[in-house]
Amino acid sequence: MLLPQKATILKLEPDNDDSDREGYVVLKANVKVNVQPASLDWMEIATGQISRGWEMYTTQSGLFERMKVIITSPITLSGNTYFIQSLKNWNQPPIPHWRILLKEPND
Repeated sequence: MLLPQKATILKLEPDNDDSDREGYVVLKANVKVNVQPASLDWMEIATGQISRGWEMYTTQSGLFERMKVIITSPITLSGNTYFIQSLKNWNQPPIPHWRILLKEPND
């Protein structure tokens, strides 16, 4: 499986100073991923509407919906930010992996 990009995964944590607030903290850095445009049929099945989205493949486990993904390399994609919308575990040979639907923050 080709995982040419690297990402930082962030999760929501309660704010230590204010229990009514949450903020994103780094869960894992330098996660190997493959981000590409999602097919419209998968977007329609996952969201119930036809919209633009991205899919990410990775072997990293422990990811959940609403986590933030920030691409850190290559330089052409560096800084792109997405949110995890849904996950599918492809836990089968030859390479168990996750197929993850991503949405851009403004969608």
